[in-house]
Amino acid sequence: MDKKHIIISSSEAGSVDYSQVLEDSEGVARKSLSGDLTLIRYFGLAPESVVSLKTKTEEYDSDQILSILSGEDWTSPEEDEGMI
Repeated sequence: MDKKHIIISSSEAGSVDYSQVLEDSEGVARKSLSGDLTLIRYFGLAPESVVSLKTKTEEYDSDQILSILSGEDWTSPEEDEGMI
């Protein structure tokens, strides 16, 4: 089964049933630098609590989400320099 990734508005992060996704809680889910967006991951079909979210993006595979997370909305320039 492939891991799926979606991005949601952080305002909806409290609506996710964290027993259905790979994050343990809202507090450990990765957030964008602004704090406005939250990354949610799961295997297989989207869990019911994710399907009902209004702000979710399309599903991304691992390569797609790595590209997104390396962007300026998710990675500060200091973090980027540390990767070199």
